[in-house]
Amino acid sequence: MKSQQQSLWLSVVVLFAINILNFYDRHVPGALVEPMRKEFHLNDSQIGLLGSAFIWIYAIFGVPLGRIADSASRKSSWPGGSSYGRR
Repeated sequence: MKSQQQSLWLSVVVLFAINILNFYDRHVPGALVEPMRKEFHLNDSQIGLLGSAFIWIYAIFGVPLGRIADSASRKSSWPGGSSYGRR
C-alpha cells in the first residue's frame, strides 16, 4: 500500500512540474520582447506579428492535438505530449 501511495504522489509531482513548465513556456516570449526588439531591430508591427504567429500556431495545433488527447490512451499521450519539443 505504501508503494502505491508513493507512486501516486510521484505522479502528482511530475504532472505539477509539467504544468509549471507549460505555463512558463507560454510566457517566455512576452518577457523577451524588449531584448528581441533591440537584438533584431524590430518595430512594433513586427513584434505584433511575432506574437500573433505564436498565438495562431498554438491555437491551430491545440485543437487537433486536444482531440487526439481526448481519444487516445492516457498512458501513451502524457509521455508523448510531455516529451514533444523538449528534445
